[in-house]
Amino acid sequence: MRRVGLVLIGLGLSGLALPAFGVELVLGAREVDWMPILGLVVLCLGVLATWEGQRGVRAVALTDPRAWRRFKKNRGAVAGGVLVIAVMTVGFVGPMLAPHPPDDIFDAGLTEDGTPVGPNDLFVLGADNIGRDELSRLLYGGRVSLSVALTAVAIAGLLGFGAGLVSGYFKGALDLSLMAIVDFVLSLPFLLIAIALNRVIENPALWTLCLLLGLLSWTTLARVTRAKTLQVRELEYVHAARALGATHLRILLRHVLPNVLGPAIVIGSTMIANMIIVESAMSFLGLGVKPPTASWGSMLRDGQEYLQYAPRLILYPGALIVMTVFGFNLLGEGLRDALDPKE
Repeated sequence: MRRVGLVLIGLGLSGLALPAFGVELVLGAREVDWMPILGLVVLCLGVLATWEGQRGVRAVALTDPRAWRRFKKNRGAVAGGVLVIAVMTVGFVGPMLAPHPPDDIFDAGLTEDGTPVGPNDLFVLGADNIGRDELSRLLYGGRVSLSVALTAVAIAGLLGFGAGLVSGYFKGALDLSLMAIVDFVLSLPFLLIAIALNRVIENPALWTLCLLLGLLSWTTLARVTRAKTLQVRELEYVHAARALGATHLRILLRHVLPNVLGPAIVIGSTMIANMIIVESAMSFLGLGVKPPTASWGSMLRDGQEYLQYAPRLILYPGALIVMTVFGFNLLGEGLRDALDPKE
C-alpha cells in the first residue's frame, strides 16, 4: 500500500504540473481543464494510501516513526512544511480559482497616463504593466515556477541518485568513469550555456529549461550518494547478504537504497529552493520563461520599470519567491535533523 501511495503522489504532482507545459484534459462543452483537478484527486489518494501503508514499517527512513517524532518537535521544520504546503497550494490549486485568464489584457487595467491601476473591485491585487490581472498572473506564475523547479529536481534526482548509487556500489572503472563525468559537468559554465541555448533556439519550450537545469544540477547529489553508498556497502549485513547469494540488484534495492535515501531527500528539498531561485534569475534576465507565459521571475522583470509607480509589481512575486525558498530551506534543515541516523 505504501508503494502504491508513493506512485499515486508522483502521478498527482505530475497531473498538477502538466498544465504548465501545455498539457490539458478538456472535457465537456464548457471546455474545463480537468488535468489539475484529476491530479489533485490522485495526490490526495496517494497521501491517504501512504499514511495507511506506513504503519508497521520501520526500515525506511521516510516512514520511521522516530524520524517523524523528531520532525514534529522541530518548530522550524514544521513551519517550513506549512510554508511549502501553502505555496504549493497557491501554485497548483490557485489557477483553478483565478478570477481572469492570465494573458488577457484589460483596458480598465491601465490609467489614462498608462500606469497600472491599483487594487479595485475588478482587480483584487491591481493590474500589471500592460493591464493584465496581477492576482491571476501570480497564481499561474506560481504553477510555472514550481513545475519547472520540481521537474528539474526530478531529472537531477534520477541522474544524481542513480549515478551515485551505482558508482559507490560497484566502484572500479565504472566509478572512475562516472566521477569523471561529474567533474566535467561541474566545469561547465551554467550561465554561458543558458545564453548559448537561448541564441541557438529561437523560442525554447518550457521543458527545455527544465532539461537544462536538471542536466547541470545533479552532480552534488551524485557525490553525496556515492559517499554514503561507499559507507553502506561495507556494513556487515550487506556482506552477509552477499555471502548468502543475494544478487546485486536485490542488495541495492533492499539494503543499500533505504540507507542512502535520507540524505538524498534532504538534498532534493534544498535543490528545489535553488531551482526556484535559478529559474527566477533566468526569467528575470530573459533567458527562462518566455512571454506571455507568467512566472514569478518574469513578473519581477516586467515590474522593474514601474518600481516608482507600482512597487507592488515587485513586492508580490518577490515575497512569494522568498517565502517559497525560505520554506524549502527550513524543510530541508528539518529533514536533515529528523533523518540523521546519529539521533
